[in-house]
Amino acid sequence: MSITTHQTIADGHLQADGRRYIRHEFTDHLGGIISVGPKKVDGAWTTTEYATERSGMVAGIETQLSEGEEARLVEELESGVDVLARVQAPTHSTTRRIVRKLIRHMMRQKNPYLVLALEPLLVYLRANYTGAQLKTFLNINTAQLQRLNTRVNSILNNKTVLTDFDANAEDIQ
Repeated sequence: MSITTHQTIADGHLQADGRRYIRHEFTDHLGGIISVGPKKVDGAWTTTEYATERSGMVAGIETQLSEGEEARLVEELESGVDVLARVQAPTHSTTRRIVRKLIRHMMRQKNPYLVLALEPLLVYLRANYTGAQLKTFLNINTAQLQRLNTRVNSILNNKTVLTDFDANAEDIQ
């Protein structure tokens, strides 16, 4: 979820123009190392200047890690992988951000199988949140919540038709 340590590795010698190459390394909470660089900087930079530059990069790197995780989960959902266990225990993002991303993706794609894949999550949300809480949790307005409910209800009410169709499609081939 966060960068735990970071350091700068500077090239041991100056270039002809008086600058040196540096590389920043960031370690996340899982021990993964993210390396940024090499970058050419003024050879007179001090440790404080290195630390200031690194500190300014931490938020951006954390954002990249969480957005990358969310994008991978959307891709896996599209390919039929069960992502619900990873939604409950994300490594870099938050469950709330991932749920928002998956539900918005599901609504944009208009793919009924995505609703079926997310059915346990949708049932959980409906059982544990009021309409007002869902609007806040998903950061949507009343009209969007109504469209979401209508879509989910229509697909889940016809779930047997969709799954029977898939089962029969294999017999036809």
